[in-house]
Amino acid sequence: MKKLLNRLKAEKLFSMLTEKQLHTVLEHSKICNAEAGDVVFPPDEPITHYLVIVDGELGCERQYTNADGQQEFRRRVLKGCEAEGEIAVLTAAGRGCTASALTPLRYMLIEGDLIDVFLGWNQQVSRAIVNDPELTHRAKLVKQVNVFHQLPLENIQAAFKRMSTIEVGAGNTVVNEGDSGDCYYVIETGTAEVWRTDPFTDETKLVAEFGPGDAFGEEALLQNALRNATVKMTSPGSLLVLQKSDFDELVQPKFLQEVEADVARDMVDQGKAKWLDCRYEMEYEESRIPNAPLIPLDRIRENTHKLDSDSTYIVYCRSGRRSKAGAFLLRERNIKALSMIGGIANWPFEIDAEAIDLTDTHTT
Repeated sequence: MKKLLNRLKAEKLFSMLTEKQLHTVLEHSKICNAEAGDVVFPPDEPITHYLVIVDGELGCERQYTNADGQQEFRRRVLKGCEAEGEIAVLTAAGRGCTASALTPLRYMLIEGDLIDVFLGWNQQVSRAIVNDPELTHRAKLVKQVNVFHQLPLENIQAAFKRMSTIEVGAGNTVVNEGDSGDCYYVIETGTAEVWRTDPFTDETKLVAEFGPGDAFGEEALLQNALRNATVKMTSPGSLLVLQKSDFDELVQPKFLQEVEADVARDMVDQGKAKWLDCRYEMEYEESRIPNAPLIPLDRIRENTHKLDSDSTYIVYCRSGRRSKAGAFLLRERNIKALSMIGGIANWPFEIDAEAIDLTDTHTT
């Protein structure tokens, strides 16, 4: 994967993305194989992905109408050679393009919308940086924090203006488990550990490690609840702090999406989304939406890599409060997610209350 990352960096288009954006691109992409003669893109389907040829040859044929109303036919061949570290990229071929493997082919499909979002966002930020000293100072950080990628530029600028900066020494605790949540934090420099106490065993475990560009504190703000973990600095660092009122105004409404129960059911039935239950095991055992897998809210951070990055998830809990935090955490990690309003307590459709073996239903 590292070799492929370096090859992408050498391409002009992908060199315009940050390192973190490139890693996200790879996480949301898949490697495919085709035999000579296989059609990769048929002419009657729009090409929605970037196609990166890792090894082999791809023939592209396109028939189109020119300015004089005449039919024209164009053909080109794209080659990639894994042994020599060369790749080729098919970006926008236009409608009516047929792409077929001329030789055994190894290629990667990259979601076009994701690239467009990153490129468009980078262009906006680059323009804004010229005129905004606050963004100039923190340009690299702005591009690192995934939350900012999905906010309007004016919200990002307003958030930075309202953020305060605090310096924290190694070993200092930033937030304590059980305290009320009143701020959202972004690590500008330094590293931190996240410790959480199991509510049933009272055992405290290290559950995550944070560095520059990582953010925390959103779960308590979204639920109007107490902190569910302790965050302690492991090296001296600088943190940006956004007050809850500013978070509620600038971040939450633009970043968090909610959906009614009937719409959620239709999305799942039509194959447009998947369920995700974020409650505790004993709640799940009592009752659940049929075919919904379980990842408790406090385990979402460390289990997102087990989810399908190409799918949309409808996250639900009992009342709709915890699911807002769950959907937010998924979207921070570039996984499409919505929170179901009202939770299972307001679910008017079928509920599965049969005994279930949890070892088969959640990812931990």
